[in-house]
Amino acid sequence: MVDEWLRIKERIKANNKLLRNDYKVMCKLHAEYFKHPYKEPCTCNKRNIRQWILDLDRVLLNKS
Repeated sequence: MVDEWLRIKERIKANNKLLRNDYKVMCKLHAEYFKHPYKEPCTCNKRNIRQWILDLDRVLLNKS
């Protein structure tokens, strides 16, 4: 999972955007690690998506 997340983070950095497939993986990982049903937050809410990215960084990459 960590390797997959690192690849997604690299693509986000390279493209300066979150690709659709990566978005779905992020949603899946967030649901798994934060124990909630799978959901896809509205892509119009960038703040929420950024928060999910930070959440996953904290859990998967042990960042504070």
